[in-house]
Amino acid sequence: MNEKLFNLTYKLVQESGQCSAGMDFVPRPMPPGASAMKYLKKQVREIFLRAINKNKDLYVICVKAAAFQMASDFKLAGNGY
Repeated sequence: MNEKLFNLTYKLVQESGQCSAGMDFVPRPMPPGASAMKYLKKQVREIFLRAINKNKDLYVICVKAAAFQMASDFKLAGNGY
């Protein structure tokens, strides 16, 4: 691993973390047949708990999106450009 690849990997993790922080505020899908009011109350509570949770996991979709955007940068860095 060269220095450029290391820096790109750091950037990938950083951008994924920003996306994951935003994903904490996205409501999860409503199950079929659920009461809308109960669902909304539960989602507001879960969003709040995710927001204050100190566990900083990365969402897979965020890592994949950042990796897709940076794929050509990784290929160039891997080839020494």
